[in-house]
Amino acid sequence: MKKYLFILSVLTSILFINAACEKETIIQADQLPKNATEFIQLHFEGTTVVQVEKEKEGLSSATYDVILKNGTNIKFDKNGNWLEVDALDGQAIQTSFIHANIKTYINSNYEGIAINSIEKDNNRYEVELVNGIDLLFNLDGNFIRIDN
Repeated sequence: MKKYLFILSVLTSILFINAACEKETIIQADQLPKNATEFIQLHFEGTTVVQVEKEKEGLSSATYDVILKNGTNIKFDKNGNWLEVDALDGQAIQTSFIHANIKTYINSNYEGIAINSIEKDNNRYEVELVNGIDLLFNLDGNFIRIDN
């Protein structure tokens, strides 16, 4: 009897682990959260969505990875808020959504050097310039340091 209980508990554990693992599925662009669709329309007008991948993380959370025709990749959270925008290597991203303080700092200190990617988390922005320099900013857009 103990042997059967042990086997049953192992099988149950495997099922729970499998359910909690990340799962990626390709979805249609019209299945994106409204905020994500509006963000793309506002800041990437004229560029079409090539692919949307919904990635289920854990039991309740999801993110969306969107690839645009121009090669830009945008990651959104489950509510459609952008988390990361990344252009192809050496190319610039659209900057209309980037905090004004960040753009001012970069224009003043790295004149003529464009932004290749930006990532936002709970307490900061990480910006990579096309020349490979990584800069960290707080959520108010104030420069923290060069990231090595």
